[in-house]
Amino acid sequence: MLVLSRLVLRERLGAVETWCVAAMAVCVVLLAASTGGAGTGAGHHADPGWLAVVAIPSAVVGLLVAASPLRTRRRGLGKHRFGGRDAAAAAVRFGIGTGLLYGVAALAIKALSGILAGHHASGGHGAASIAVGLVSSPYLYVFGGCSAAAMLLYQVGLQSCRASVLVPVSTVTGSVYFLIAGTWLFHEHLPASPGKLGLRLAAIAVAGLVVITLSRQAPEPAPGYAAGPRRR
Repeated sequence: MLVLSRLVLRERLGAVETWCVAAMAVCVVLLAASTGGAGTGAGHHADPGWLAVVAIPSAVVGLLVAASPLRTRRRGLGKHRFGGRDAAAAAVRFGIGTGLLYGVAALAIKALSGILAGHHASGGHGAASIAVGLVSSPYLYVFGGCSAAAMLLYQVGLQSCRASVLVPVSTVTGSVYFLIAGTWLFHEHLPASPGKLGLRLAAIAVAGLVVITLSRQAPEPAPGYAAGPRRR
């Protein structure tokens, strides 16, 4: 992403931003390394009530956070892109908001897979039976609604901010959210190995620090952006 955004989109990151994005890649590697081994069996079912308690507020927060930069852009200079100090904060907000929405959509997909597993266990292999089970489930519509909202806000973010910041923030936020919420809701166990558990906790901690650091960055003004009052 860094290479393509630099060569194709002509985006430039500061030293701190480059290290933060690289740290996000390390987080993904740590998360992957923390999987496997004993005590990491997959869960198929979650309590619908608890899933709603977690998913609904997360989706609302995701929508509010991802939509918050739009108000800043409307108050700006009438430009389609953010400039100056708004750029990093907007990219992080778009990333966090869309990451939460994609994370909720991932929870819905996992809940749908539980429905399929239930049909298989009960001996219901007919396509009609499976289709009725999926269509009658609220998880299908949660998945569709969150995915659609995330995709629209993601596209707005890509047109307004630097992809080299937005994309990794959204990806890591969604992955960490799904990992934490899904492990608890679907009654999956943490890695039994202290080493793998340490890798997972380290990845979550580093991801949080990186997002905080990026949100506090004030990059140089974007090309064509003039700081200060507008000329009449």
